[in-house]
Amino acid sequence: MAVPRFWSEFRRFAAREALDPAVTRALRATLAFMIPLILAAFGRVPTGPAVLASFAAHAVAGLDIRGAYALRISLIGAMTLVFTAAAWLGAAAEPSLLLAVLATALIGLGAGLWRHLLGEYGFSVAASSALLFFIALAATAPGASAEPAALATLLGCVGATALHAASWPFRAQHPLRRTVAASWIAVADLCAALPPSDPLGAARRRERVADCEHALRTTLDQAFEALAAAQTRKSRPFVRGLEELNHAAAQLASQVMGLNPILEGLQDRPGGPALAAAVAAVLASLVNTTRSVALAVVSHQPAHLHRFDVRLRRLTHLVRVLQGRAAAQWGDSPAGCHLAEVLRQLQANLPAAHTALAASLERAQERGPLSYEILDLETWTLRPLASALNFSLRVDPALVRFSLRLTVIMMAGTAAWRGWNLPHGYWIPLCVMVVLQPDFGATKERATQRVLGTLAGSFLASLILWLHPPYAVLMAASALTCFAFTFELKRDYTAAVFYITLLM
Repeated sequence: MAVPRFWSEFRRFAAREALDPAVTRALRATLAFMIPLILAAFGRVPTGPAVLASFAAHAVAGLDIRGAYALRISLIGAMTLVFTAAAWLGAAAEPSLLLAVLATALIGLGAGLWRHLLGEYGFSVAASSALLFFIALAATAPGASAEPAALATLLGCVGATALHAASWPFRAQHPLRRTVAASWIAVADLCAALPPSDPLGAARRRERVADCEHALRTTLDQAFEALAAAQTRKSRPFVRGLEELNHAAAQLASQVMGLNPILEGLQDRPGGPALAAAVAAVLASLVNTTRSVALAVVSHQPAHLHRFDVRLRRLTHLVRVLQGRAAAQWGDSPAGCHLAEVLRQLQANLPAAHTALAASLERAQERGPLSYEILDLETWTLRPLASALNFSLRVDPALVRFSLRLTVIMMAGTAAWRGWNLPHGYWIPLCVMVVLQPDFGATKERATQRVLGTLAGSFLASLILWLHPPYAVLMAASALTCFAFTFELKRDYTAAVFYITLLM
């Protein structure tokens, strides 16, 4: 009886990991972190470079980059370059106080750049690069070269990349997600073809709508067949979520096509020209909303789910405006009743798309960074980098002010640390990096969590060190606390700070 029960529990655990791979991520990050330290313990590598390699490897291995392999390689490669450059900069700035303060300014300004460019991954890159910079700045001996620090960081990142790649044959890039995303892109193309046109362009519009409708049916059928084949091979929760999302796309498409009889010849109907602008606004919002679903499905990013929420609220408001104008123009006429019923069904079923999308994302409950702007999705495609990076040249003024504020305070912290030779003083600017947030409420909450976690962790760590445990026990405790920190980082920040304090 024990073996079947164990197997049943293991299958339930595997199903949970398929939806939220927190344990897998924590194990991978812990292994990456401990390998350089173990090598240092056996005298294979110097301790200082081993510490840099450990934290660099943890920063890379602790990320859960999902999606196409091109996205994973591109992001990991970019992060490796950033981390290596940060470690080299820290070691090179060691000789003087002025260099250290100026280099800190680059790290602070870079934090704003990574938040803007890398989206969901921006804060992780900013915090990890700052940690590596300050460790290199504090650990580099006077007059020593900066190359060993950069090399150790590079080797740590490369090792963590190898750990990532080792799991890819078992956790593929999920081509099923691209199949479902194609269904939503087909819905977006249909919505883009529906806006009413003048009588001279009516024939071209009907032909375009027919082509889009045929392509949509073909895409939906292909997606349903692929999902059915995947589900029959093995019961997988994320496949069921994708099936529901594909059903939501089919249902939305049928409701959108219900608008077509009204839109044909809208300009010739009484009050039609007055409704044309409201109809065009609703359809344009539908295009962006459906494309945002496709991006979220492919990228797995909570930030894209949040953007979909914004677009869904905008679409709901525009539908209400169209309902009011249709009631004022057409009243209880047959055309007015038909349009009102289609809009009612559309408005009632829009939340189903959100529910299905959230169910299909493993990380829907995670809190992504603040989104400073809503980009026009009509200019985006399903290219891997386009689904993860923000290529817009428009930077929100709030992000600029936050970056300048962060830079000034970090420079002051570095000046106090180096000027007064404070032991372990690099924690001053580093805590500024991880605590300071773009808004006051988030900063206050993060500071409270940081203080509580640090005090509790410091008390327990002092007690453990007072007992003078053997070195092997300390190494085992380091591995356990590294695992717990990585596991709790995106769940409970107070607990994560408690464990990282113990680890340090």
